[in-house]
Amino acid sequence: MYALTGFSSSSLPLLRILSEALFQPIITREKIDDQRDEVLFQIEDLQRRLDPEPLLTELIHAAAYRDNTLGFSKFCLPEDVGRVSEKDVLSVLKRYYVPSRITVCGVGVKHDSFVEMVKETFGEVGGTPVWKENLGEPAIPDHSIAQYTGGMIKNHSEPQRLVLNPLPELAHVAVGFEAASFHHPDFFPFSVLNTLLGGGGSFSAGGPGKGMYSRLYTDVLNRHHWVQNATAYNHAYADSGLFCIYGSAAPDQLTDLVQVLCDEFGKLTEPYGRVGGLVAGSLLSFLLAG
Repeated sequence: MYALTGFSSSSLPLLRILSEALFQPIITREKIDDQRDEVLFQIEDLQRRLDPEPLLTELIHAAAYRDNTLGFSKFCLPEDVGRVSEKDVLSVLKRYYVPSRITVCGVGVKHDSFVEMVKETFGEVGGTPVWKENLGEPAIPDHSIAQYTGGMIKNHSEPQRLVLNPLPELAHVAVGFEAASFHHPDFFPFSVLNTLLGGGGSFSAGGPGKGMYSRLYTDVLNRHHWVQNATAYNHAYADSGLFCIYGSAAPDQLTDLVQVLCDEFGKLTEPYGRVGGLVAGSLLSFLLAG
């Protein structure tokens, strides 16, 4: 996603900048080399960071959609980083930066005039894409549909040793199942379930009371002192969805943790009269924060 912020009176110059960034990027060997170092750092940081959420998200998608679409890694393999060339980058832009895959939106602008400015800056008047000059006509984008397979993936990594402030060694697990896409009517009930379960860590940096009345707090974190984290996530996409709970505990209690998380899934069939109040409170907090 590309985004810019400025005065409403500067909408046209802002759109021109966006258009140039999308269709006329300057991609050189030097820039590619600089980004290789950045990508390698991100891959290394993913394995050693204390927050397991990015890696758990990666692994549960790989297990749920094995060897297809959403299951493919978002991160490049270290041995493949050096193989990426300027032509490879332009090829990706050519395949996916096409009108049918681009959405332009504006806030605080007049709709009709904004549409005309978008036509001017993103249409043919905006200039010929740099990849069309080098690679010819655009290729057909991949429209494969996500195929849910289910499964299990394990990943072992050495714990981080901090001498000055040693942290407990934890094991992390994600348990989930196929949910609804954001086009499906059931997307909204799944969103309500996500709010109902809620969750978080045993210590919340958001201040006292933050999320303390969600079900994963009251039924898991408050009742099982050995659970360090229990958080629900609802990942929704155009053709599928994944509803899951992430949890953390000591390695020797991982089996018990999985049982506790599965029990919470089973309890979702039970009546829960306070869900309307939880959702309303969540929406109100979001509006006040905005």
